[in-house]
Amino acid sequence: MGKFCNSNKKLKTHYGLVLKKRHSIVHFIQKVKDNKGEKMDKCKYKYYTDGENKVVAVSSYAGKTVRGVAKCDPRDSFNEADGKMLAEARCALKVADKRYARAQKEYAKAEAAMQKAQSRLNKMIDYVNDSQIEKEMAQKNLDTIMMAL
Repeated sequence: MGKFCNSNKKLKTHYGLVLKKRHSIVHFIQKVKDNKGEKMDKCKYKYYTDGENKVVAVSSYAGKTVRGVAKCDPRDSFNEADGKMLAEARCALKVADKRYARAQKEYAKAEAAMQKAQSRLNKMIDYVNDSQIEKEMAQKNLDTIMMAL
């Protein structure tokens, strides 16, 4: 669990998040790849907060960083535990969306491969049947010639 220091103008965390302080609002910018190359399990989260009104839950899926953000409404009081739960749930939803989209693509690929294989199998069944008929005709022709001699 990390807490960001408000005294720094720009702070880079080890999970590739960059903080920029502008008019007392902290902006989170996510970089594409983790600089240290560390991998997290799909169910593990790292939490970051500015201590004032924002919590970020960070996880990874398919080698990419995924984050969920929870921001406290100015009219409410900040509760870090609630922010973590909300940020984690949003992050989990993003991961689930990505997994579902990938599963649909992989299913479509598998179905196309199965249809291609089924088409090939049907062609081979026809080929075997045709060759069997041709073999029987050739055998009959040979038998007819042998009897005539």
